[in-house]
Amino acid sequence: QTSAPTSIDTRKPRVAELSVETGATIINDTLGEATDRAMDHVAASTGAAIVVMHSRGTPATMRELTDYDDVVTDVRDFLRLRAEQLNELGIARDAICLDPGYGFAKDPQQSLALLRRLDEIVELGYPVVVGTSRKSFIGAVLDLPEDQRMEGTAATVAWAISRGAHIVRVHDVEPIVRTLRMLEAIMDS
Repeated sequence: QTSAPTSIDTRKPRVAELSVETGATIINDTLGEATDRAMDHVAASTGAAIVVMHSRGTPATMRELTDYDDVVTDVRDFLRLRAEQLNELGIARDAICLDPGYGFAKDPQQSLALLRRLDEIVELGYPVVVGTSRKSFIGAVLDLPEDQRMEGTAATVAWAISRGAHIVRVHDVEPIVRTLRMLEAIMDS
């Protein structure tokens, strides 16, 4: 048992429910546009916080599902609708986190656009989660394999925090904590 909040990444409402019963406090709903409203009811009935992520398809099909009118507008509108649906069930704004889903049915340029215009998602007024750690779009920009993308991750995380993101998910915790401590010193000076 830990005092740190724990989350469960799942597409299955029953898995989320059982996880919350055994101590998880955050449900990371990775279903995206294929929303299962039963997941919303699990969050509402258990009091767990919920992260709604934009994605399309499955890991096997999402690379072909990158057609958007404007990726930032389309993702923002989806996240706004999902947040409103959750609010209607009585889930508090601060218990609903929005994740643009970097790399999930987005090509490298689309992931970069979502970072560059992150403020358009932050403006919705919900906590924003950014998960860019070691993502393929960093590899595409830097032409590096996954295990050499720490500096690229640090750059995306620092950018996201400076643009208003509230939560970041990373693999390399210690160097990213140091990066963010330095960023906070700059921002607070």
